[in-house]
Parts: sequence; structure tokens; C-alpha cells
Amino acid sequence: MKKLFLLALTVLASTTLFAQKASLSYQESSARSLEPAHSVMITPFVADMQLLGDRISYTESEAFANYAITSDIVTLIPTFKNIALSRAARHHKADAIVAATVDVITNNAGRIEITISGYPVKYINFRNAKMEDVELQLKAQQIGTKEDVFDDRNKNTTVIK
Repeated sequence: MKKLFLLALTVLASTTLFAQKASLSYQESSARSLEPAHSVMITPFVADMQLLGDRISYTESEAFANYAITSDIVTLIPTFKNIALSRAARHHKADAIVAATVDVITNNAGRIEITISGYPVKYINFRNAKMEDVELQLKAQQIGTKEDVFDDRNKNTTVIK
């Protein structure tokens, strides 16, 4: 009798649980966001460069040892230049290489070698910009335009044989 009662109770409970509800309820609210407008101005941050020594020359070939020169590889040369510049700076414990000259050649094994020459520097004296820093920056922009060291369009000679 207990088994029959438990079976009936289980069937009743399961039919109640799995029965679909006849009604559906849904509610949604929307509104425009009317917050006061605000803006943020960030104070420019500047640093000085400290020269770490004389002009250096650093040749990177190990990073490109697996790349035989092809026309597809030539399209990767701007990226390879950045890698060589980064490794030159790291090798000389510098934050940057100033007045960098970049020479790309194919060695006798048909692999790329990139030589970086320039002056290693570290950034020092980090500070919030003052008005004289901003004025100096404006004068520098008037003297010459900011250019990409690795922009081959105007100043580098590219020879593909």
C-alpha cells in the first residue's frame, strides 16, 4: 500500500511540475539616459632623454634566420625593422635608439640582416608637462613634421634583385 501511495504521489508531483503554464508574463521598461555632460582633460606627461654613450651599431640576424628572402618576406620587412630596433635597444639597456639608421641586407645565405645604428637613450625625469614644455613641443612641430623612422616611401632606397 505504501508503495502504491508513493507511486501515485510521484506521478502527481511530476505531472504538476511538467505541466505547461497557460499564461505568459513579460515586462520591459526603457528610458532615455539624461546625464549631465562632462569632459576630462589629461595633463600631458613628459620625460627627458639621457644619452647612454656613443653611437652604437647592432646587427640582428638571429631573429630572421628562418626566413629565406622572397617577395612575401619583403612585405614583412617593416615588422622586422621594429624587431631589430627593439632588440638593439634591449641589448644596450636603452629605452630607445635616437637618430636611428636602419640598413637591411640579404646575406650570403639568403637571409635578412638588419643593422641599427644610433644613440641609445634612457627616459628620465618623468613629470607633468609645464607650459614651457608645451611651447617647446609646438616649436618642434613647426620646425619639422613628425615622421616614421621606418617609412620607406620618401627617404630609404630599396633594392630587390
